[in-house]
Amino acid sequence: MSAPAPLFYLFTTTDFLSPRGHELERHIAALRESETELGAGAIRSFILLQRASDADVEAFRQKAPSFMTVVGSPQRMSLSAARNVLLNLFAQEAGDTVSPDAIGAFPDDDAWYPPGALATLRKVFADTPQLDLAFCRYGSQPQPAGDLSVQLRPASLDEAVKNASSNTIFLRSGLLRDLGGFDENLGLGTPSGGGEDTDYAIRAYFGAKDVVYLDVQMIGHRDKIVEKRQEYFLGSLLAIAKNRGLGPAANRQYLRKIAVGVYYLLRRRMSLSTLVSAVRASLSTTKLRYGIAE
Repeated sequence: MSAPAPLFYLFTTTDFLSPRGHELERHIAALRESETELGAGAIRSFILLQRASDADVEAFRQKAPSFMTVVGSPQRMSLSAARNVLLNLFAQEAGDTVSPDAIGAFPDDDAWYPPGALATLRKVFADTPQLDLAFCRYGSQPQPAGDLSVQLRPASLDEAVKNASSNTIFLRSGLLRDLGGFDENLGLGTPSGGGEDTDYAIRAYFGAKDVVYLDVQMIGHRDKIVEKRQEYFLGSLLAIAKNRGLGPAANRQYLRKIAVGVYYLLRRRMSLSTLVSAVRASLSTTKLRYGIAE
């Protein structure tokens, strides 16, 4: 009898030489607990170890749970490029065996799924056959979902831009396949410094049949540092700008983001030259590459 097809496909990358190894251990421990809760074979995790030798990768693989596929790179790469490596690996290994009801997600190495989180998302997708994209919030004190009739609602693009990060988006497998990969000109490790998950979330929002927002801090991750938001302004602006042709709502998000930059300028959290440079860059943004094999 063949094993059941995985329900969740998860894609994570980590810097093997980072001193934050305990956070990755927490991430993996939470995945083990989630698999116990959901049932054997329900989770398939792909992880890329950056700055890792072949020996490092093999040693890690020996200790990893059986549901985890481990690959490595001797160099550091951008977050988008690393995720695209994993998406290509997923396409090669899983192929046509992926269930149409399977769900994809991109948790960071310092994120974790508390008890009940993935089970709740399984129910949300199972109860809504047309649902392609769901997202929630994250924080250092995650909470279990309560009354879904209160916390779950159709999502607006504004809510997606503000809350749909790589840690909080969950996509049905068909949409995951159709979107392709992450824009390798955006994200940590590129001059833009961020924006790859904003771009991905916007494309997912417009590509989905139904989108819902679960208004609860359900995923574990360190809290947002409000004082550093301006550091991600360029990447976010570029991500929104390249998608502004998708409709009036997307164009409004672009104008709103420029207004946020003006706010940073007035609060002396951003220089005029930085704001002008970012806006100029956004006006020349074109559709960029996604690094996924055809």
